[in-house]
Amino acid sequence: MKRYITLSILLIHYFFSYAQNKTDEYVKIIDDLVANKLISYDTIHETLKTFENDTVKMNYLIKKSREVNYLLGISYGLHGKGMYYANRRIYKNASVIHEEGLAIARQAKNPILQILHLNKLGALNKRTEKVRTAIDYYLRSLEIAENTTDSSYYFQANLGRTKNSIGSIYMILQQYEKSIDYFNEAISIHQKLNNTHRLAVNNQNIGVAYEEMGFLDKAFEYYEKALDYDEQLDSDFGRIISKNSMAQILIKKGNYALAENLIEPLIPRIRKTEYPLHISSVIINYGWVNLELGNLEIATQYINEAIKISEEYNLQRNLVKGYTLLSDLELKKQNPIKALNHFKTAKKQNDKVINDQNNKYLNDLSFKYDTEIKNNKINRLASENKIVNLKLKQNRKLIYIISIAAFLTLLGFYIAFVQRQRHKNQEILSLKRGQQVKTLELLMEGEEKERFRIAKELHDGVNVDLSAIKYKLTSLLEKNNEVINEAVIMIDKSCEQVRAISHNLVPPALKNFSLVEALDDYCSTTNAIHDSKVSFQTLGTVIDLSKKVEVNIFRIVQELVNNSIKHADASEIVVQISYQSDTIQLTVEDNGKGFATNAEESDGIGLKNVKSRVSYLNAKVDVTSDDKGTSFVIDINTNTLA
Repeated sequence: MKRYITLSILLIHYFFSYAQNKTDEYVKIIDDLVANKLISYDTIHETLKTFENDTVKMNYLIKKSREVNYLLGISYGLHGKGMYYANRRIYKNASVIHEEGLAIARQAKNPILQILHLNKLGALNKRTEKVRTAIDYYLRSLEIAENTTDSSYYFQANLGRTKNSIGSIYMILQQYEKSIDYFNEAISIHQKLNNTHRLAVNNQNIGVAYEEMGFLDKAFEYYEKALDYDEQLDSDFGRIISKNSMAQILIKKGNYALAENLIEPLIPRIRKTEYPLHISSVIINYGWVNLELGNLEIATQYINEAIKISEEYNLQRNLVKGYTLLSDLELKKQNPIKALNHFKTAKKQNDKVINDQNNKYLNDLSFKYDTEIKNNKINRLASENKIVNLKLKQNRKLIYIISIAAFLTLLGFYIAFVQRQRHKNQEILSLKRGQQVKTLELLMEGEEKERFRIAKELHDGVNVDLSAIKYKLTSLLEKNNEVINEAVIMIDKSCEQVRAISHNLVPPALKNFSLVEALDDYCSTTNAIHDSKVSFQTLGTVIDLSKKVEVNIFRIVQELVNNSIKHADASEIVVQISYQSDTIQLTVEDNGKGFATNAEESDGIGLKNVKSRVSYLNAKVDVTSDDKGTSFVIDINTNTLA
């Protein structure tokens, strides 16, 4: 038994020593890099690429770089931090961080960091379906790259990624020939770099473009090229994507048996991945090929599974394909009503996809008239009673004009009625909102007054009494009474607790200083008192706020940090306030055990208080929580503050 205890102690000691050595290692690496102020991106990236996805290390790099105004270190750190938020789908935060990183990269006159931030901003806008904005960022990135002479590996690799990204945007806009041009340019760059992974990706993309244009043989040729590169990489995921695309071409060409043999082995392998789009695509193609082979039960099972995955992850194109296949399936089962319903669902989904796409580049529409036919019509009119025909035409035109005028008049009356009704509804809502805000304001003022009264009584009453008792007991210490000595120590602790409660109820920093200083002081104090590590960050230029608003923001942070410590068992808590022109974004994140955001029991008194204060501030709150932690993101528009 003693031997096991000794072994356990040695293992624990080894673990903590190893962790400490690792911490010392990255601190030393970053300190040396900042001290030397390296100017080569390739050298910086080779030094820090293992830390790039670690926000703790990136924050340390940003902090140390700011201390000595090392612009490349700040911009590189912001790039890593922005990727962290993007991966967690907190796109607003990611955009703000990358914009700041881009501005610093411009200040440092470093083209590769500018390209990196522009590419990430393009990707963020692409993910939020802002296609025109995305392509603007990518084209700005391309302009910088083409005006820069740099043959280094990472610069050329990022240039290739930019061209690939532009090709992807043109594919979304259905300008496939343009997209192929950019993919080929990317291939030319990556061939020189011997970047096999990117060669596989770009050949795959060209195959998709050719397939969309209907050139199936050409598409199959490029899918085979992509598969060759995947084989060189020994990438099973790449092999799955390429073979699934090849199987899809075989189905379209009617080679169902070959397609089935190609897809079937992919199913258990794709299920092991974490990519819903590709899982859905493989499964739906397997259902499709079984539908064509007449295996209707198998087809039904796999098509329905693909639709379920597509609905869960909002995969619109796969939903269109799935419901279209279900319609064909029900026709084969001789169920015309079900087939029609599935066809209608597919059409509805397809209309949504089309409406979401950016088709503003279609500028080649024109109306052409056949001169010969037009002349024949004129000659025919001349051979008949020309005057009668002209009068009839005029009468038709008059009726048409009167009909349009009547319709427009009725439409005008209807629009005026709807607007008047809407205006009345808005007035009613505004009055209700005003009453709610006034009630909330009175409740919050009453709460702050009560906090002040309790704090004053604790400080002026209980604290003074405890001090007096301590003084009297101290005079008896000459008798060396241990019990009295213990009592004095207990009174000291009680005084400290009373003082802490008093300051927590009415923080002096909030009364005498700004919100940022008060939050910094609160986080530092909380960090010192509790085991949890609480850090505070601020971004942008501070916006002046009324004390009422500052008190509400402070109380929200206080409540959320308290919840993270008491209920979430979090070891790390990050409080961040970001100022952006007329918007304030407050973020409180922890790495605790999380909670079910949609469960009624999760809506305790503390969270109800937070919601009341958010409502008072006319703010919007976004809560994400899982077993890796909880994130509260609150957006406050300063133009709507009372």
